[in-house]
Amino acid sequence: MVTIPQHGPKQALFDMNTFAGDIAQFFQVDRWRIRVEECCGENAADIELCSQDGWLLSNEDFWALYRGIHQTIDGRFIAYQQGVQQCRLDAVDSSFWEIRATPEFEQHMQSRYGTYPAE
Repeated sequence: MVTIPQHGPKQALFDMNTFAGDIAQFFQVDRWRIRVEECCGENAADIELCSQDGWLLSNEDFWALYRGIHQTIDGRFIAYQQGVQQCRLDAVDSSFWEIRATPEFEQHMQSRYGTYPAE
């Protein structure tokens, strides 16, 4: 597991839409299980309500739904391919992300987005 900041230079937010290309570069995802306690953006209240107990969505449906979200305060995102977990991203308290995946993906995310707390 690696921990990366949720906020980058000049108050840039690192969120799921930021990570879409990184995830696609390393994994062929067909399903997502999400649980979002709090987020900001389009459809935020619906996403929070529908995902309370974990919401299983196709890859296409997930990205269509989440594209209007600009910040996840607290949430868990687990990507699957044919029922096998590929990666897990946890947003924690609008401060950092915990990334669990292959060592290659974890290293990529840490080198691209930094370490939390900053060293």
